[in-house]
Amino acid sequence: MTYKLLAVLALSAFWGSTLFIWNISNSAAPEGLYRLTYQPLKRGSLVLLRNPLKQVVGLPGDTVTFAPAGVYVNGALLPKSQVPKGSPYKPYQYGTQKLAPGQYLFMGDNLLSFDSRYEGPQTGTLIRAVVTPVITK
Repeated sequence: MTYKLLAVLALSAFWGSTLFIWNISNSAAPEGLYRLTYQPLKRGSLVLLRNPLKQVVGLPGDTVTFAPAGVYVNGALLPKSQVPKGSPYKPYQYGTQKLAPGQYLFMGDNLLSFDSRYEGPQTGTLIRAVVTPVITK
């Protein structure tokens, strides 16, 4: 075997046995290397939803309002939460609700990120891990 092949095999084994992911989507966070941390969930946590990466913006017990102006969490309008005109996705039903135990709101930075603006509250079963950026653009 050549050293190049050995290096590829070693890196593959290391990559597969570590708690790192490479995010290629810019839907919630910059492209880059992230470490899975399994820290407790809190507002603002980046989470791996089996894929892609999304940010937690609503926690169980929060009051959320879906409106034409965007998504409100506990009365505060979230930045960049308005469904843009011409979006290929239908917005989640407008109205106010309290998130039940095990329900979360997930959002990406990209206005067309398919997230809770379109799907509404989601269960925590979608969360694979809390992640921390290691190297990003």
